[in-house]
Amino acid sequence: MAEYTHGVLSQVRVAAFHENPSIEQVLDMRCESAGATPIFALIEYAYGLDLPDYVFECKTIKALERIGNEMVVMLVYPERNAYDEFQRLTDIWNGSSEQMI
Repeated sequence: MAEYTHGVLSQVRVAAFHENPSIEQVLDMRCESAGATPIFALIEYAYGLDLPDYVFECKTIKALERIGNEMVVMLVYPERNAYDEFQRLTDIWNGSSEQMI
């Protein structure tokens, strides 16, 4: 949850201070705020598993969480919104951070 909150607050800060983040920074913020990170905990709960905390601290699990977030950010948007997202990234790249949130 801390990663999600950090991502959302980063986007708010960028918009409030009219910052111009790089494309990599925008994607990082989007990945953090996509809300997909808790999926492993939800799966654990749904299947009645009781995994120890160290499992979620494993580098491999963290990498899977990151990949899951990237998939949500890049693939989940309906096709009709793909252009809007591309345009938003283009606007940010060109210095129009009002489109960030």
